[in-house]
Amino acid sequence: MLVDQLQNLPTGDNFNYRETVWATEKIYFSGQRVVRKLLVNRQIKKYTKAEILTVLKSYESAKPGLDNSKMEIANKLFMASISGDKKARQYFKEIETKFGTLDGAFAEEYNDLAAMIALWDKTE
Repeated sequence: MLVDQLQNLPTGDNFNYRETVWATEKIYFSGQRVVRKLLVNRQIKKYTKAEILTVLKSYESAKPGLDNSKMEIANKLFMASISGDKKARQYFKEIETKFGTLDGAFAEEYNDLAAMIALWDKTE
């Protein structure tokens, strides 16, 4: 059985959010044992160098304080990170330092993105 895990990611034109298959979980039997494998979708549209520059500039020019626009920046930094940009990855890690302590829904969203980056790295 295949189960797709969908995420709403800023992968469309002009950073529009698009529902995207993030990973597929494969569940099958091997003899009497249930086997589960998680396969990350490596075909997700990556950001171009120009898009990455736009994301980095938006982070650098953003003012302290946490709100929905800062979480949009976090999502875009996530995408720039999996597109291979080291500076975006560093900025992603510094979100709390720049914008303030994450709590509630913001903390949950950020932790989900951080777990997705870890999974991306693990399955390379």
